[in-house]
Amino acid sequence: GCCYGIPTYLPVGIRLEGHPQRLHPTQLYMSLFLFIAFLVLKKIYRKKRSEGTVFFSYLMIFSLGRFFIDFLRGDLNTVFLDLKTSQLISIGVFFTALIFLRIRRYLAK
Repeated sequence: GCCYGIPTYLPVGIRLEGHPQRLHPTQLYMSLFLFIAFLVLKKIYRKKRSEGTVFFSYLMIFSLGRFFIDFLRGDLNTVFLDLKTSQLISIGVFFTALIFLRIRRYLAK
């Protein structure tokens, strides 16, 4: 049960050994999110305008998903402004990828 979620009363909750309450299945959320990200990236690949578009788009999409799913994870401690280390890294990766994506598109014109 790595990466387990916080307790929930929703029907999607799962029981893990050693936990008396149902927990958010964050592993399944991430798997579903990455499948959707794959479909989006496949569409971006077909319409790409410059090299690196798919890569930087992936970084942005993944960091968004990781940022929001981490709110439901129960195995990490907050470090700054009620955000976890991985969320802070996700913010940095998102904006770095956004900047590089904009630069690549500008240079491709």
